[in-house]
Amino acid sequence: MEAQKSLKSVFAGSIGIITLFAIVGQFILSAHTSKLDRIDYIIQFFSYFTILSNVMVMLCCFFTICWSKSRMGLFFTRPETITAVTLYILI
Repeated sequence: MEAQKSLKSVFAGSIGIITLFAIVGQFILSAHTSKLDRIDYIIQFFSYFTILSNVMVMLCCFFTICWSKSRMGLFFTRPETITAVTLYILI
């Protein structure tokens, strides 16, 4: 049972880190080509559905691993929440 929990943690951590790097990379690459002010660019960047769904996946992974006993961690470890986040990213 402990090995299965460890494997889930490694998998969730990997997904979380990859998602974090993807979001930061997209932000940096898009910022260089944008002609908008900083605030306008940040608002525009986080208004995309894809970015928001990736942030949700990242939060779910990190709260599941790092803060699983906190209130938000307990929320993100519920099967209903994981299913909802999975469906959200698939749409």
